[in-house]
Amino acid sequence: MRKFIKVILVCVVTIIGLSMVTSTASAKSKRHYVTTPKSLRGTWYTVRNGYVNQGLRITKYTLETSTIKLSSMISDDTTISGRKYSTGGVWPDLFVATKKSPKGYWNIGPRWYGTLKHLKVGTKDNQGNATLKEYYYGYTHRYEEDPVEVLVTQKYYSEKSLKPHVKALRAKYVATQDDLRVTE
Repeated sequence: MRKFIKVILVCVVTIIGLSMVTSTASAKSKRHYVTTPKSLRGTWYTVRNGYVNQGLRITKYTLETSTIKLSSMISDDTTISGRKYSTGGVWPDLFVATKKSPKGYWNIGPRWYGTLKHLKVGTKDNQGNATLKEYYYGYTHRYEEDPVEVLVTQKYYSEKSLKPHVKALRAKYVATQDDLRVTE
């Protein structure tokens, strides 16, 4: 009788073990990818003091930020993918909010590190192309000992609207600082 109970116990443990293995294997095969909102997709640039400063490229599955420097069109790249999972992660590296905020901003950025960008499609520029608006919190120093946190907004212009006015965007390289100047 003891042999019979041991055999049944071994069979039950084996069945439970096999069911757990198949459920975890099917869960890993059903990974979902994070996609970015269609309205935000494209190549965008910020302009500070009349010069192109920073780039932002948003595709269906990626968010790429870059700072433009001399001797190369884009440097200091950071790319976050909605298809890439960190080692052992169950969520993709890219985070996109499921809904817009009440004011129309999308939260998008790295899931595990860094800060999220708060982006929305803004008003049209003078050529009729859309702009992106971002807000973030920065510090201003009114007094040396007392920095004050303020809300900063910044505009991103589409590559299409800046390309005719910025030599570096047409030539795909930056030789001098003047190549980054926005001409009228």
